[in-house]
Amino acid sequence: MADQCKCPHCGNYIKEYKNPLPAVDIIIYSPDHGVIVISRKNEPLGFAFPGGFIEYGETVEHAAIRESYEETGLQIILQGVLGVYSKKDRDPRHHTLSVVFVACPLDIEKLKAGDDAASAKFFLLNDMPELVFDHKKIFEDFNCFLQGKRPLAPLVEPTE
Repeated sequence: MADQCKCPHCGNYIKEYKNPLPAVDIIIYSPDHGVIVISRKNEPLGFAFPGGFIEYGETVEHAAIRESYEETGLQIILQGVLGVYSKKDRDPRHHTLSVVFVACPLDIEKLKAGDDAASAKFFLLNDMPELVFDHKKIFEDFNCFLQGKRPLAPLVEPTE
């Protein structure tokens, strides 16, 4: 969708395109410990899965690995794509499009909050906090995957 905006330098009108912002979210799962949930430092505050915006020139896979490390201090192994979530109201700040990955953590003892996460910890699947954004729906879809009712899409890009 394009709107017109006036250039402050030349005064000409140019098309301004409003597109969803690309992001990733990651469900980091350990059968013995549950899933990692962060408490957000920034608005909107609340509990969420680790994730964030994709940087220019970065693949979605590398964005997921980077965001996981920045917010949890953990290296991960991506298992596959749970889905793509793009409802315009999924994030109150912007219209975002998020590729959601399922991953296994490495070196669990290194878990620590970083970047815009105030805390990061494992929650058992039956003891999850209230989640912000559309992460409740993502968690429901993840449970369907665990029950064998929904497959993961394979990774396309190598992550090494």
